[in-house]
Amino acid sequence: MRDIVRCITHQLGTYLSKVFLFLILCAISLLARAEVIPLQDYFVESWTTKDGLPHNSINAIAQTPEGYLKGVRALCDEFGIVMILDEVMAGFGRTGSWFAFEQFGVVPDLITFAKGVNSGYIPAGGVLISEPIAAYFNDHFFPGGLTYSGHPLAMAAIVATLDAMDEEGVVENAAKIGNGVLGEGLKALAAKHPIIGEVRGSGVFWALELVANPQTRQPVPAAIMAEIKSTLLKHGLLPFVVENRIHVVPPCIVTEAEVTQGLAILDSVLGLFDGRCES
Repeated sequence: MRDIVRCITHQLGTYLSKVFLFLILCAISLLARAEVIPLQDYFVESWTTKDGLPHNSINAIAQTPEGYLKGVRALCDEFGIVMILDEVMAGFGRTGSWFAFEQFGVVPDLITFAKGVNSGYIPAGGVLISEPIAAYFNDHFFPGGLTYSGHPLAMAAIVATLDAMDEEGVVENAAKIGNGVLGEGLKALAAKHPIIGEVRGSGVFWALELVANPQTRQPVPAAIMAEIKSTLLKHGLLPFVVENRIHVVPPCIVTEAEVTQGLAILDSVLGLFDGRCES
């Protein structure tokens, strides 16, 4: 019973944290604009969709077409919309740059971030605020906050982590690995194995989408995905499986030798399942 209560409490806490963060974003934006209008007309957010918003969350690791985010930025500027980008999953080196949006040539008004800022050593999250919005609060009170906002331990963990990442070239390593052995290796697997319908990603944030039919791209059934996961585990690789995808998201400090070892396991295991694909 204690385990059930602990699980429910954790899930509720996570949900309430997200709700509170959203309310903070609403308050910051609306107060800065000094006007109240319907929220659905006011915010453009980069939540993940299967149609392909950028580098987001565990739902897809999907990427936008060239110029998409620049178009969104232009629309926001034209109609006075606050552009909010979520970097909780994609930020702090994961995509081979400090923030994923840097690869798309845009600058948002607000940026949400969390665990990546200090590798999750201490719970922390926040919002980066652009200068025009931040300036509003130089002489306006912001009615928001939490009991543990700005906690010294969490802030110290953030500073120490960012210093270490900078000094040790962690982001540069993620970019090197992603543009080299990992990215090229995954693309080579896709060319070899018909069960791989698509490979996409950057840095150390990739996904292999597995298909039962290369022509129709029908997703591999859940039962077979479970077999693939089990077989990968038996071969010594801990997979991150979501629906019909294998998410390849090693640590930003991963080495070329470790990536090569992981790719070899993927190659061996996926070869066992190619025969189940329809030609």
